[in-house]
Amino acid sequence: GCGQPMFAGNVISGLLIVTAIGYASWESAAWFVIGATGATLAAKWMKGPEDLIEIGLFTFPVGYAGAIVGGFITETVGQVPLESWTLLILICLFAPVITMAFFFIASKFDNVLFTAAPVLVLIWLVLAGVLHGGVFAHPPAAGPEVAAAPVSWGWQTIVFGTLNAFGAGFMHPNPVTGGIILLALAFHSRISAGVGVLGCLITATLAWATGVPAEGIANGDLLFNTLFVVIGLAGFFLYFSLNSALYALLAGVLALLIHVMAGVILKPWGLPPIVASFVITNLIFMWAAQGLKFVTPVPVERLSRPEDNLLGKASGAM
Repeated sequence: GCGQPMFAGNVISGLLIVTAIGYASWESAAWFVIGATGATLAAKWMKGPEDLIEIGLFTFPVGYAGAIVGGFITETVGQVPLESWTLLILICLFAPVITMAFFFIASKFDNVLFTAAPVLVLIWLVLAGVLHGGVFAHPPAAGPEVAAAPVSWGWQTIVFGTLNAFGAGFMHPNPVTGGIILLALAFHSRISAGVGVLGCLITATLAWATGVPAEGIANGDLLFNTLFVVIGLAGFFLYFSLNSALYALLAGVLALLIHVMAGVILKPWGLPPIVASFVITNLIFMWAAQGLKFVTPVPVERLSRPEDNLLGKASGAM
């Protein structure tokens, strides 16, 4: 489950991702693991489907939310206020209910992307407590010192932005954390790692060409939704082919635009867009895939890495 935020469902990738988060902030890594473990136990207690528990469907939304929690505290786990523990326990208990509700919606609308919505809902619940409930009256935990990314356009901006995007999805945009997460993804799927990097590079280049400020690209904030969208569509939700790769890269560009738009819409509520762009963009492109013969959706029961979902295998799967 710890690898699932990057569509990397194996133990080694999960350990590498936790290590990457821990490099930036051990508190975030600890809360990531605590949240993931709590959600798994809650899902077992509520007798969730064993196959969904095994692939980490219940685990990664709360683990991801737990990493957000870790980004807002500076105390050691043993010194965290009771309010913090209470919020995380509630999130763990909500996870099976919210996840299964969206899984049911996904089956009715024939769109697996509804299974990603619990991540967004749970994170917003946490951030609502953080930003509006006064649950954490503490500054974000500081990570290790790293060289500041350049803020003027150049090849360094695009390279730093691409690496930082891998860490920005976990609230820790630094190139070392990003590099380790990229390694974790590559261990699971070299195709996913390759198209993820390519998607960030292309989107960053287009951002430069259209006059987007360099800061948002350099720190990875405007690219991490692009990253999630590209690796999700290119071989995980769609059979991998040249067509699906191009389709995913196009979606990645739209994800950047929706991310900016979502930020403007959510600003009055004081909530950041986080992965809203990922969910919205993928919903659009997966619904479109139902009617376009350009790409072929992967059945829910065959969701796996791109190497297992090459287009040539599609005919035998359907």
